[in-house]
Order: sequence, then structure tokens, then C-alpha cells
Amino acid sequence: MSGKSYNLTKIRAFIGEDEMVMDKMIGIFLENSPIMISKLEEGLEQEDYEQVNFYAHKLKSSIDNFSIIELTDDIRLIEKYAKEKSSLDKLPSLVKNLKLVLEAVIKEIKTDFKKI
Repeated sequence: MSGKSYNLTKIRAFIGEDEMVMDKMIGIFLENSPIMISKLEEGLEQEDYEQVNFYAHKLKSSIDNFSIIELTDDIRLIEKYAKEKSSLDKLPSLVKNLKLVLEAVIKEIKTDFKKI
């Protein structure tokens, strides 16, 4: 993949050029995304599809705000399948891909913004 796996255009359109606010938004994303992924995985393991749906819904806004295009379809499928309790056999691979891509994006953002 060439270029960035995320884009801050939507966030900048919302907050403007305030770097302190941007830094805070990035910090919240970096802190909360791994927790939400973990909770989503936990829900999947326990076959708690309401929990999967809840955390997929929460992650969807972060994925959209950070324009992580690679995950826009997957997160919606995870949310839909969990909500409808349909195509449950597809959830494990979707969640695995979600985790892999998000971990890579988090690493990229940490590098780009010199976050530890």
C-alpha cells in the first residue's frame, strides 16, 4: 500500500487547524482503539454478539473519522453480522483482519506523531 493507511482530513474539517485538539483526538484514538478491539474479540470468543455489535459500532466512528478506507466495509459487516446474528462464520476472519489493520495504523500514527 502506498501512502498513509489513514487520513486526517475529516477530523481537520471538524476541528480546524488546532494542533492541541488534534493531538488529543489522536491520543484518544491510540488509547481507546486497542481496548475496543480487545472487547470486540472477547465478545466474539464468548459468542456475545451484542458486545461485538456495540464495539464494532464504536470503532466504526473512529475508522470513519481517521478515514481508514481498508476497514470501512469490514467494520460495517462485523456490526451487521453481529446485530443480525447472521454469517457468524465470517466474523472471526473479519475481526482478525480488523485487528491486524488497526494495529498497523496505530503503529503508523505513533510513528508519524512521535507517540510512545
